[in-house]
Amino acid sequence: MPEMQPLKPCARCEQELPEAFFDRDDSMFCTHCTAEINELLNKKYSIIEAAHFRAQMRRSRRMLEKRLTIRFDERAPATTGS
Repeated sequence: MPEMQPLKPCARCEQELPEAFFDRDDSMFCTHCTAEINELLNKKYSIIEAAHFRAQMRRSRRMLEKRLTIRFDERAPATTGS
């Protein structure tokens, strides 16, 4: 008769699973739940990174417009004074 493997609870799905279903000895989540959690985190942080990139683009656009306006204002009196 085969020997019973010790069961370990997964903190997310709350199933008692053999230790072979966990990546490491100190893992709290089974491999299936770990993959789901990693996917959720990747989606979350890719959304945050995209928002950060858009904010940087808006800021750089405003700075460029400001520089162009200043340069245009500096040239304008020289052309109208002739």
